[in-house]
Amino acid sequence: MKFTYFGYNKYRFIEENNLIRKKIYNPDSTEKTKDRKIFGGNPTGIFELNDIKYQWAYNLWEIMLNNTWFPKEVDMTRDINDYKHLTDNEKSAYDKVLAQLIFMDSLQTNNIIDNLNPFITSPEINIILVRQAFEEALHCYVEGTEVLTNDGFIDFRDITDESLIANYHENGEINFTKPTEIIVGDYQGDIYNFKGQRYNLSVTPNHRMVRHNTRMGNRFEVELAETISLHNHKAPVSGYLNSIKEVNFSPLDRLRVAYQADGTISNNGNVTKNGVMYKFYLKKDRKIKRLLKIIEDGNLKYSEKDMSNGYKNIYIWTNASMDKEFNWLKLDEISISWGLDFINELTYWDGSRSSGLLRYSNTNKKAINKVMSVVSVCGLKGEDLGDKSRDYWTINFVDTDYVSGRSIKKSKDYYDGKIYSVTVPSSFIIVRHKDKVSVSGNSQSYAVMVDSISTNSDEIYELWRRDMKLKSKNDAIAKVYDNLSENPSDENIVKAMFANQILEGIYFYSGFTYLYTLARSDKMLGTAQMIRFIQRDEVTHLLIFQNMINVTKRERPEIFTTEFIEEIYQMFRDAVDLEVKWGQYITQGQILGLTDDIIEQYIQYLADERLHAVGLKKLYNVSHPIKWVDNFSSFNEQKTNFFEGNVANYSKGSLDMDDF
Repeated sequence: MKFTYFGYNKYRFIEENNLIRKKIYNPDSTEKTKDRKIFGGNPTGIFELNDIKYQWAYNLWEIMLNNTWFPKEVDMTRDINDYKHLTDNEKSAYDKVLAQLIFMDSLQTNNIIDNLNPFITSPEINIILVRQAFEEALHCYVEGTEVLTNDGFIDFRDITDESLIANYHENGEINFTKPTEIIVGDYQGDIYNFKGQRYNLSVTPNHRMVRHNTRMGNRFEVELAETISLHNHKAPVSGYLNSIKEVNFSPLDRLRVAYQADGTISNNGNVTKNGVMYKFYLKKDRKIKRLLKIIEDGNLKYSEKDMSNGYKNIYIWTNASMDKEFNWLKLDEISISWGLDFINELTYWDGSRSSGLLRYSNTNKKAINKVMSVVSVCGLKGEDLGDKSRDYWTINFVDTDYVSGRSIKKSKDYYDGKIYSVTVPSSFIIVRHKDKVSVSGNSQSYAVMVDSISTNSDEIYELWRRDMKLKSKNDAIAKVYDNLSENPSDENIVKAMFANQILEGIYFYSGFTYLYTLARSDKMLGTAQMIRFIQRDEVTHLLIFQNMINVTKRERPEIFTTEFIEEIYQMFRDAVDLEVKWGQYITQGQILGLTDDIIEQYIQYLADERLHAVGLKKLYNVSHPIKWVDNFSSFNEQKTNFFEGNVANYSKGSLDMDDF
């Protein structure tokens, strides 16, 4: 699990070891465009994109906008079967590569946000770094939004790495997993609001919204908040528990419902040999009969006493836990049939049943919240009709899993505050905002691959804890970034730029190559296509930092001393050594087309290419040993999809190298 904290366009002005963080607003600045610097400048803080110094940055920004894509666009159907038939060595390597890519994806985002952008003083470069972070992490909800967990709806602020989050799948099924990432950030900018009588959601523009397209047979669709329309479509608000086994709604469960409505703890809650004594003070004959039936069915010890005022006291002894907020109820321990029986039982105690309409009312908001969470995993819609002025809430149970988009209005507002999200393998979650439930989420490509293909997704996400080779590699990579963040300086910010080249231009490319090798053997073609899209993004990221380094060499030549350049070379030597050992470890000489010698030469070749791109000498002077890889990662022209013959254009935005 990773925790990402980022600040979006919100920086303080401090000085740390001669490296100054820019002001968010600096009206005293007299800096001219021609005097602008990558870092160490004195900007106004105003994004004036019609007056820029670095045209290459603006060009890349436009390309990144045009290259927006969704992991769900890639068909992983065949890969599911392919994965089952991989050899043990191929499957092990596949899992290790995904685990490594997930870790580096985390590190990449944190480095941009925490180490670099606060010190970058060129607005056109700020905006492309924000865009990169935007692509990686910024699919978030505003403060006050809750997410469905096995304990019910929990505020994002209270989510931990041990929380079990409800994963919503395209077919409506729900299962629970720990979050693979918790995202918290400061945000200033536009948000989109989707409001209706039964729907309320406020999210960042790049947030991935979902709908069932009524014009296309209720097809499940994903689209950005800034472009989606829910009007005349269906917006899902609940799903269906994917229980391994049916769970019976027992007499004790029925007793807990009765206790929440009409019971109290007697004898100060002291535990006797028969358990804790609970008291029910009832007058309605239907409730008395129902409670006695529960006692009979559960073979519970009890006593009863008629009162002079027409009431009856019924005392029950049990060791089962009881409370007024249904805290004993865990969504990952029930089934749909259990949930429906639970809802049905509620209506006999604090509810009503009239003309086929089931309704539940309570003055305990926490109990109402737990009931709404059960509704959300049983394919129902809960209409909250509460009167908050009287602290009284009512839920109508409606037999449908969506709300009509006809009444949902979309608007845009400016927002300045915290934003939150979690990432889960299914890419979709169930949230609640202002007591209205909706299905929404963010989609990450690696999570889609893991969830679609692997039968041991939890093991992949936890692999870094158990595989000591993977953990030691992660520790070595993270140490470089830790050193940079602990001692911000002019030299270290340049090292951070080079570290990004190593991360994205060597480590990522090395991982991609193994997955392309499987595709070359006609295996895991969906994975290879997903990686093509990801690698296209990495191309723009590499170009960003190559240009930043080259510009810095011209603007700040005093940094690039002989000693400093030797430190950079050593960074690359260490990275090559680390990656060669890792590549040889995961392949074990058992992957067709990837011998130990080829792995070593390819990684050395990648290092030389990254150094050459920023005007430094090559260290190894080796040729490209597996040129076929380039065919699998070419985006900028129409290509025939390997083995299928379908034409696919992998570049929505064109990368014209003459622009840079």
